Amino acid sequence: MRSNRLSERLQEIEPSGWKEFIKISNVVHESRALDFNTQIIFPLGETAAAIRGENELWLAMVLRSRILLDLKPGQLAAVCASLVSEGIKVRAWENNNYIYEPSSAVINVINILNEQRSNLSQLQEKHGVEITCCLDSQFSGMVEAWAAGLTWKEMMMDCAMDDGDLARLLRRTIDILAQIPKLPDIDPILQSNAKTASSIMDRPPISELTG
Repeated sequence: MRSNRLSERLQEIEPSGWKEFIKISNVVHESRALDFNTQIIFPLGETAAAIRGENELWLAMVLRSRILLDLKPGQLAAVCASLVSEGIKVRAWENNNYIYEPSSAVINVINILNEQRSNLSQLQEKHGVEITCCLDSQFSGMVEAWAAGLTWKEMMMDCAMDDGDLARLLRRTIDILAQIPKLPDIDPILQSNAKTASSIMDRPPISELTG
């Protein structure tokens, strides 16, 4: 009886965030990142726990994918950009405005990742979790061009993006690239390529921004 009363009381006083925590825990459990019963954290969970991002589980799934290992540093940067481009927009279209297209290697990887994204989105929906699994290649070509060495002036010439949005996207991409070498259970090849890409991209005027 005492146990029942305690359970009822906990239901009454539990914070609104607790139910959301349980929902997310169910997703983490079913995705084999964590055994919720034994509290054993699997490699996917270890990686997810170390990442800073909007949807850490999704980011961990992508970064642990072996299809990234064949990408060159600039291509890796472009794929990473697709993970952090939420809220970035194209400005009102004008004649001759453009956005660089990503390479076919980047598009192919993103297409493969899209199936994985769909599976996780369905799992989240099953448990009532509303956290975006971002994967949008629209601006990946711009990041790939910056990583290839184009100057800021060249990037912004007739560009269909506001300079603030482009700078924000580049900084977000550099941030996730800089995290990869420090993450547990990530292939050393990917860590090395991420370090190279981050170093190439972190140059003026982007390197002069604080966030």
